[in-house]
Amino acid sequence: MNARLFSFGKAVRRCSSRAVEREKVFGGDHCLPLLQELSKPVLTHADAWDPTEADIERVVRLEDEAMKTKLVRPDEEHREASESVVDYCVSVFRKALDGGDTGLDHASHEGVDIVHVDYPIVPEWSDATGKKRGKSEWVLPSGVKPDADMPCRILYLPGGGYVRNAPDDGYRPLTTRIAAATGLPLLAIDYHKAPLFRFPTPLKDAMAALRYVWLYDAQGRHRPAEKVFLIGDSAGAGLGLSILLNLSALRDKPEAPLLVPTAIVTISAFTDLSCTLPSYKSRAWDPEKKTGDPIFSHGNTPEQLEKDITYSRVLGDLYLDSVDLRVLQHPIASTAYAPDRLFNWDALPPMLMQVGNDEVMLDDTMFLYHRAKAQGWNIELEIYDRMWHDWVMYSEGCGGGKPLLPGLRAVESLAAFVAKFVDEGKEPAA
Repeated sequence: MNARLFSFGKAVRRCSSRAVEREKVFGGDHCLPLLQELSKPVLTHADAWDPTEADIERVVRLEDEAMKTKLVRPDEEHREASESVVDYCVSVFRKALDGGDTGLDHASHEGVDIVHVDYPIVPEWSDATGKKRGKSEWVLPSGVKPDADMPCRILYLPGGGYVRNAPDDGYRPLTTRIAAATGLPLLAIDYHKAPLFRFPTPLKDAMAALRYVWLYDAQGRHRPAEKVFLIGDSAGAGLGLSILLNLSALRDKPEAPLLVPTAIVTISAFTDLSCTLPSYKSRAWDPEKKTGDPIFSHGNTPEQLEKDITYSRVLGDLYLDSVDLRVLQHPIASTAYAPDRLFNWDALPPMLMQVGNDEVMLDDTMFLYHRAKAQGWNIELEIYDRMWHDWVMYSEGCGGGKPLLPGLRAVESLAAFVAKFVDEGKEPAA
């Protein structure tokens, strides 16, 4: 028998067997107690990685090496034009000093349809203003109708520091571009937000959404997917990692691998709620050189560093209800501090991690990447030169009329990453 056909046959049988088992375990309301069990963190802050100075120095050395091979820059032809847009965006951020709200993209991708979900994937909740929240929406690329077959799907988890944002609140420019670039239907959810709803409530929401996207299509019909991709930015990326590492902690349960996505993409992942990793200082804004984080840092003097880091830790306090640094390093909420054993589960999916070189949260990605890679997790890394936190949400060029090329390139790259797995297992041409 042809070796490629034999390999294809094995892959089909494996996927088919996993789908049958997933349907059996999670296909009805009888699974809800199990879903709650799989969403409950079994580790505490006492289980967190407690790095020595030598551990920190080792990862920083690896980070320096990665900059030589993983740094993404515009090609020479577009370098000057790209730098001009970057400089303009930085000037916008420094003038506004509003946490990056000024300059965000506004336009949704043309030809993409939004389909609201009536089923309460996330239970309805009210924010501090009394506004009803919890609505989910499908983002369908051109040519994909709500009643179409959807063998491959994306679950998108928006960021916002666990305290703000929703699929229809600033995220459609990004989610519609991702849906268009991948050609896949994308489900975005409005999980519960702190401080009214703290950890692990958002984790439970995300787990329920992952189960839903595996089993139901854009019309709410029971049509199981063949492949599901998990994508998130900032806190949403952190939440996606929380799902995987909590399942890893529960690996002795035979049901745990059934919800694992086909692959995951993280963008500017927020994985250190204690804000103690080195980049919170090393990527501080330098007003003389005009380098460093232009959004979340206001200067590099000792006083300003302390002020900025203390302010950033407020998000961890709101999410975990503590100012204790070790509590803020809970290994499932702050996954940069997950113990090594969680990174070596053979069910963990391939991952692409994208991060900006100038963001103070650089090490939220770099430390997890290097530690997890050392334990055998299949991870790809892209570091975008001069980019700030969530630069993909500024692809329109911060209102300057010219596109931010690194933002466009990052979406193209994640789409290419997803495409590898969409095509994987397809029967080869005769």
